[in-house]
Amino acid sequence: MNKTLLFLATIILPVLASAREWKPQEWPVLKQYDSEHLYQMALPIGGIGTGTVSLGGRGELRDWEIINIPAKKYSTVTTGNNAPFFAIYTKPQDGKALTTLLSGPLYSQEYLHYEGRPVNHHGFPRFSEASFDAA
Repeated sequence: MNKTLLFLATIILPVLASAREWKPQEWPVLKQYDSEHLYQMALPIGGIGTGTVSLGGRGELRDWEIINIPAKKYSTVTTGNNAPFFAIYTKPQDGKALTTLLSGPLYSQEYLHYEGRPVNHHGFPRFSEASFDAA
């Protein structure tokens, strides 16, 4: 027990002592994509042999490839609007609840579809502007 505490103290205390607040301007941005160039870009997330999903330029999850089944540009809109997503939910103590999708705006070509929603979460409130910084 004492050896474990001593080990943790030797590892954790120096890390905590050297920790400082992260500032966005310190991040080495290699390329920035503005709102006009987010439609075709995606950052793969995953690893070898584990399958992958991509984080789209606007913050959406897309390009699911699980169990060796490629699904580039796959969307769940034909079977339902229930794909996973990131959102913020707030509710003031005496106010109305508000949910905002953590995703950028839709492109004009995404408004037309036989179901009325060509992308996941078409009706959610979302940010009016977006950009993507690669670092």
